[in-house]
Amino acid sequence: MINMKNSNKKMSAIFLRLLIFIAKLLFVISHKFSLKERKSIDKQLKRYVEFVEKKALDYSENLPPFPLTIKDKEIEIHTLLCKKDIGMYLWAIRSLLLYMKIDCPVVVHDDGSLSKDDIKLIGESIPNITIIERKFADKIVEELLENYPSCKEYRERVPWGIQLFDYHLLSNAGWILSFDADILFFRFGDELAKSMKQKDSIVYNNEYGSDVYRKHLILTEMYPDIIKELNAGLLFYPKSSVSLEIIESIVTSLIENKEKIRSFAPLRFGSQIIYAIMLGIKKTRPLSKVYSVNPSSRVGKDNLVCKHFCSGWKMGFWIEGIYTLLARSEFFTEKKS
Repeated sequence: MINMKNSNKKMSAIFLRLLIFIAKLLFVISHKFSLKERKSIDKQLKRYVEFVEKKALDYSENLPPFPLTIKDKEIEIHTLLCKKDIGMYLWAIRSLLLYMKIDCPVVVHDDGSLSKDDIKLIGESIPNITIIERKFADKIVEELLENYPSCKEYRERVPWGIQLFDYHLLSNAGWILSFDADILFFRFGDELAKSMKQKDSIVYNNEYGSDVYRKHLILTEMYPDIIKELNAGLLFYPKSSVSLEIIESIVTSLIENKEKIRSFAPLRFGSQIIYAIMLGIKKTRPLSKVYSVNPSSRVGKDNLVCKHFCSGWKMGFWIEGIYTLLARSEFFTEKKS
């Protein structure tokens, strides 16, 4: 990998920021048209943002490597990653490590779509990172789930099954930070740092529209202790809080009641709902609003620590998040050992 000289890096950053500014402008303009007229515009905007993503990935490939310094082996950062999200992840993990000053192992779980070249790229960008390939994980985890038929079926059929099972089953640490590839950090966060240092409670992001479980009475009736606002994109928890016996019971119950539950599509039986049920009886607390999942929050205006650009606001990862980070020189300076 060839590192660009500082002047070239800055020029490339300015050029990429200009491309993103054009995307921001097109996004604003598109909202001045009617919904019918916007369909064609949004289609073109999506293509343009895909072009910007490619340029951002090209840029991230030429950033100086960000080697891990591992001091705290009691915590591991785990991310489930697919091929199409590699570009986001390289920015996301760099922002987390840079601003939170984290010095623990980082683990990527291949969803089965990562190629050898993808794995090489990630390893060169973040030296000392651990990447668990899908074939390797399947062999170990499927054997561990042999006596848990509902768990085994869930992992085979649900994309988030790797997050639910592999994170703790393949971890060597006592605590896990679940970190989604579409989260960007913008400054140091005292709350998260304190929790990771003290290791005394489970902390999580507040789900945007946090009343989803409250509205769905069948869930609150079945599980009165369910955490009603949990978002698993940023979740810090002890490995000991995850039990295959409990997950087996929850998944079996959800399957038995799926006809009653599935009418509320956004729940989707993802790992998040199972975490919300399973961790409900533990000592937990939500992170404050500066750890945002809300699409309407703004990095500068709301002084955000981080933002999760999930669901329908993936475009914001680039036109708001990366646009902000490109103006900061620390993103193209080499990490000091």
